[in-house]
Amino acid sequence: MDIRKALEQLDLLFDSRRIDEVEGFLLSEIKSAEQEDDDTSIISLVNELIGFYRTAGRHKDAMVYCDYIVSLMRELNLEKTVPYATTLLNVATAYRAAGKAEDALEYYGDVLKIYEDSIPDSDMRLASLYNNMSLAYNEIKDYEKACLFLEKALSITVKNEDTEIEEATTHSNLATTLMRMNKLPEAVKHIEAALEIYESSDGPRDFHYSSALSAMGEVLFRLKDSEGALKYYKQALNEIESSMGKNSSYVSTCSNISFIYNRLGNKEEAEKYKNMAEEVHSTLNR
Repeated sequence: MDIRKALEQLDLLFDSRRIDEVEGFLLSEIKSAEQEDDDTSIISLVNELIGFYRTAGRHKDAMVYCDYIVSLMRELNLEKTVPYATTLLNVATAYRAAGKAEDALEYYGDVLKIYEDSIPDSDMRLASLYNNMSLAYNEIKDYEKACLFLEKALSITVKNEDTEIEEATTHSNLATTLMRMNKLPEAVKHIEAALEIYESSDGPRDFHYSSALSAMGEVLFRLKDSEGALKYYKQALNEIESSMGKNSSYVSTCSNISFIYNRLGNKEEAEKYKNMAEEVHSTLNR
């Protein structure tokens, strides 16, 4: 199998926002790779599928392929290698997204041990790991550790070239954590830094842009600016739908918009967004 060509086709589907074709394409390519006993291509494609299921909020499907790929790589005696660690990072992130933060942190710990022994301390793969570990620590409400790992990630991204999107993502994650610590002015600075990077970049915006917009919506709401919060949440909703489809983030954003409209006394709009959230939630959990 020409894995490079397959991944280029996958990128084209994402770039052209043909999200509804992604799953079928990946499943077909995985089947072809299995028929050819092309383990390297299987690993690459299954990693992509896990990421797709994760962002689509299809956690049960992601778990099935997490088990599959870990078992395959162990059968191939790839444990303790960097490719194995990178796959574990993807698996851990899927577990975290599924609400299994403690399990995710165990996997992240395994990844960290391999990375520390195998790659330079300025490697962007470490920055990605630190970002993901911070999200897991946020899940278990250990915000101090979350900030610590985000600061480590940021210190790496600013030293590397062509890492603006990763820097923006880290700023956005730091802002979210700082909000949870009720450090709102500091959070605003990091969100503004993230949005400036996303909005000045060429080409299609990274899907993390929606997270930064949502973060600004949240901080403005907490600062009693409901109209400003609605503006950013609605922008986030449009970005989520166009870049990832109607997933769990879409549901939570609709719910946030509904909540604010209720606070403003606009029952009609509140009900509209509540119904939108319930409809997508029901579809995702069939």
